[in-house]
This record gives sequence, C-alpha cells and structure tokens, in this order.
Amino acid sequence: MDLPISAVSRYCHDAFVAMGAPVDQARTLADVLLEADLRGHVDHGSSLVALFRPDIQAKLINISPRVQMLNETSVSILVDGDGGFGAIAASRAMSVCIERARDVGIGLAAVRNSSHAFYPGYYALQAAEAGLVGFFTTTSRPAIAPTGASERILGQNPICYAIPGSEQLPILLDVGMAASVAKIRIAMNEGRSIPLGWALDRNGRPTTDPREAMAGLLLPIGEHKGYGLALVMDALVGLSGAPTARDAGPHGAVGHFMWALDPRLFGSPDDFRARVDRLIEQVRSARPLPGHGSPAYPGEEGGRRKAAAVARGLVKLPEAIAVSMDETARVLGIASPLDGVATAE
Repeated sequence: MDLPISAVSRYCHDAFVAMGAPVDQARTLADVLLEADLRGHVDHGSSLVALFRPDIQAKLINISPRVQMLNETSVSILVDGDGGFGAIAASRAMSVCIERARDVGIGLAAVRNSSHAFYPGYYALQAAEAGLVGFFTTTSRPAIAPTGASERILGQNPICYAIPGSEQLPILLDVGMAASVAKIRIAMNEGRSIPLGWALDRNGRPTTDPREAMAGLLLPIGEHKGYGLALVMDALVGLSGAPTARDAGPHGAVGHFMWALDPRLFGSPDDFRARVDRLIEQVRSARPLPGHGSPAYPGEEGGRRKAAAVARGLVKLPEAIAVSMDETARVLGIASPLDGVATAE
C-alpha cells in the first residue's frame, strides 16, 4: 500500500509525542523509522510504533530520556542512554563521533543503558553522509544459541558498515547475525511461513512456523561464523559497561558501539572515494549467472528505493502494517496515515 511519506512521518512523530516524548526526540525517532521504511526495511520502520507502545506505556522504556555524555576524550565518548530508545542515544553518539573524526581523524563511542535502536544502518549512514566511513553494532534481546547449544544467549547483534563513494550511492552493509525477529513477527501476523533454516522450535527442531520460531530460537547465519560474530559484537558493546544480552534480560538495558573514520588519515579522501566508485563498478559489471541481472552491491537497492519513494512522495508498506498504524493512531487520538490515502494512490 502506498502512503504519503509526510503522513507516515507525522504519524510516527505524533505517536511518540502522544506517549510522552519531547518534540525534538520524537522527531529523531520518526526520522530513523522513516529511513528504514524508505529503504524497504519495513520490519525496522514505522511498524515498531505499535510494537513498542505497550512497553512505553508500561514504562519499560523511558520515552523522555536525559542522555548523558560521559568520559569524553579527543577521540572517544561514553554515553548513558537513560533507559530510552537507542535511536536517541545512538544518533547523538554518532554525531559526536563525526565531530571527533573531523577534528582528529577518528571518533569512537560506546553507549550503555539504552534500548532498541530501530534501524542499525541509520547510524553508519550518518557517517557516510558526512564523507566518513561509519560502523555501528548493538546488542539485543537473547535470540541466538551458541553452536551446538539449545539456549538463547546472544542477540542478533547486527554489523553495519557505511562507506561513501564519489558518484555512487554509499556501500551500506547492514546484516544481523540471524533472521530478523521483526520479520518473523510480521510473517506470524500475516499468516505466512518462514524459510527453513531461520529457526528451531522449542524442541530444537527446524521449523517454518513463525509462532514456533518465536517460542524457540534463531539459527545464526553461517552457523559457527554468525555465532562467533554475534559473540564478538557483544564483547565490543561491553566496552560501555552494558550487561551481556543474557544478563540484561528481556527488557534490559542494551548497549551500542560505533565509530566514524576520516579517510584523510591514510591519504586523499577524494582518491579513496574514487576507488570505492571503481570497486562498485567492477562489482556491477561482473558477468552475471544465467537468469540473473547485473550484480548489486550492499546498500544500492535500498538507496535507489529511497530515491524513487522521495521522488513520488509515497512510501510502500504492507497492508497489515498500514492497518496496524491506523489502529494505533485511533487509540492514541492522532491523525492516521491512512486518512485521505485514496487521493494519494
């Protein structure tokens, strides 16, 4: 279903304000969710407003956090998220990383006492849009078992890199170490099965039933490789003093770790970005397999989808998500993004 971008943005902003968020923080939260929707990652977009409304109303997430900047150095900063959404603390922390990188070439930040950061790629892109290389990772609720185990210990712990080119859209690698819980939840709500290999049921058997997957555990990508990467990301986030995913519990305070790097540390930024462009062209010009088109690079499809959506002024969302947004808007007493949608399509 095509919805006006402005209406989706207004819905997200107004919903957070209605639940008690300060206006400026509500704008940040809405911007992160909208970026996910525009790039086609609807499992990390505006659908999360309805998902997290019960947690906000139960005060499991602080909707008006006072983020504190701690232990600042010329290259680093430690941030306390005050139990609020990670989108607030992480976006501010990456802004500081960018400032440090512009001053001395690199900036690093570790965030503790935070919660869900919504769309991980957003923060790495902050750096790339400033002409810098960006990295972001975060812990999350336990979902992955170590290889050979049957108990949830680690979160999906995504790895995000954003690397700017000159003429090309930035490379954006944003991969979780297991299938997205949000995608599984959407499949469950829509009555669809999930691919075999995503999850095990509560008895440790492979399943395509999203309900059984939610009750069981997720399989790491690449078996021991994904498990190992999830473990390393949890360790890196621990630099902030945040607890492990297992220690944090189902509604515990997670952490984030990120950095921004200026290519000038190693040479000409223009030469580096031109080299990135050449690398992208080499990838895209690789001879395709029969039945396949030209290879795409990470971030290309999402970037083009966003550009097309912005040009039309419309964002495409599954009908189930649009209906959920409409229901949430009615409950909160705010304008629904479906109002007047017939004239927009």
